[in-house]
Amino acid sequence: MTQVRMTFGRSGRPAGVVLLAGPLGTGKMHAIRCLTYQLLGSDEDLTVFDMANYTEPEAVARLFGVTSEQEGDVTRGELARARNAPFAIVAFDGIERAPNSFFEILDRLLSSGSFKDSQGHEIGLRNCLIVLSLNGQPSSESSVLREYLLKEVPREVLDRCDAIVSFRTLESSDVRLIVRRGLEELYRTLKPRGITLRVDNSAYDLIMTQGYSLQKGVTGLQEILERLVAKPASDLIEAGKIQSGGALEIAEQDGCVVVRVAS
Repeated sequence: MTQVRMTFGRSGRPAGVVLLAGPLGTGKMHAIRCLTYQLLGSDEDLTVFDMANYTEPEAVARLFGVTSEQEGDVTRGELARARNAPFAIVAFDGIERAPNSFFEILDRLLSSGSFKDSQGHEIGLRNCLIVLSLNGQPSSESSVLREYLLKEVPREVLDRCDAIVSFRTLESSDVRLIVRRGLEELYRTLKPRGITLRVDNSAYDLIMTQGYSLQKGVTGLQEILERLVAKPASDLIEAGKIQSGGALEIAEQDGCVVVRVAS
C-alpha cells in the first residue's frame, strides 16, 4: 500500500494492479472497499464494473469506448465517464466472465496507463489503482495458484499484477464474525436512540445457516440481516413499541429469527 500511495500521480503505468482470487462470497468486494477507505478516506472514488454485464465483445466495446463506426459511434466509453476524480480505484469484478477482447484492451491499459477510444481520445488511468477480482477455487500455494490463474487470465495480464491475493473458503468462525459485525452496525444505529441490543446464540446460528452457503459464501448475508433483523427492528421503533432506555432482543423461536422488545 505504501508503494501505491507513492505512485499515485506519477506518469507511466497505473498506480498499482491488484488481483483478488477466491471463492464467491468470501469478502473480495469488502476488501476492495476497505482498501479504498485506507487509501482515499472514503469510497466516493471507487468505481466497480460487474463483468457479468460485459460478457460479450459488444459490451466490452461500450465499456472502453472502442466501438467501430459500423457499430455506431461512442463518444466516451463507460470507463471514461466514470473517471472524473484525480485519484481513484477502479475495480473489475468477476473477470472470469470476461471475453478475450476485454483482456486485450486491459493489457494495453496496464502496460501504459492509458488507451485510445474510437474517437482518438486518450483515456488515462495512471492515477488509478486497478483491482481485478476473480471467482474460483484457487489454492493458496503460489505455484498451484499461478497455474490455476493462467487458465482464467492471460499471462501478459497476470504478469502485470503487482500483488495477487488468494481468498480461502470461509469457516464457521469467519461467518460468525461477519454476522457479528453486521449486528454491530445495527446496534450503532440504535445507540443514539438509547436502545440496546441482545442476541441469543441460537439466533446467531440461524442467521449463519440462512446467510451462508458453500456455493455462494456470504453473498446473501446482508439481505438476510436486513430482512430478518433490521426491518423488524425498524418496524418496532416506528410503531412506538420501544422507547429510549429499552432493549431489543434477537432470538430463535420455532426455527425462525424473531426481533422483540426485551422484557
